[in-house]
Amino acid sequence: MEKVFITGAAGFIGSNLVDRLLADGKTVVGYDNFSTGQNEFLEGALKNPKFQLIHGDCLDLPALTKAMTGCDFIFHFAANADVRFGLDHPGKDFQQNAQASFNVLEAMRVSGVRRITIALVELRAKGTKGVVDGLRPDMDVVVGPPGNELRGRCQRLGEGHHQPTGGDDQDSAP
Repeated sequence: MEKVFITGAAGFIGSNLVDRLLADGKTVVGYDNFSTGQNEFLEGALKNPKFQLIHGDCLDLPALTKAMTGCDFIFHFAANADVRFGLDHPGKDFQQNAQASFNVLEAMRVSGVRRITIALVELRAKGTKGVVDGLRPDMDVVVGPPGNELRGRCQRLGEGHHQPTGGDDQDSAP
């Protein structure tokens, strides 16, 4: 039986995926630091014996590695989703998006997990000339948390870091 690991499991998207995978009969390990996730989103899953919830942070590499050991597939949804303050606090975005994503890849390498899906979000405001709050009318830029570009680079790094080992199901999600 396949065991799936989900970072950001207590978030809206992560919790819905938890429910779907459990309904499909999968064993699921949810991992969340609850900075924005909500326990209420996991009420149903917590009643399912095939679900394990770990309160942990993707910045804690040893704990992350231990938690994902024995899993077959990773869904990485944990991130700083509050894009409003990304330009004011780029260090927070770097840590919670890029560093956390790198840690997920490193924990996968150490624990032998070979398959992952990484979710990325970016606000594109190019050409809107002031439509997005905070942009001056003379700006023509792409706006998004600085960490998201780095997170995307981590995703591309992961594509080379974890090459499929063979088999038809190596590139497909559970």
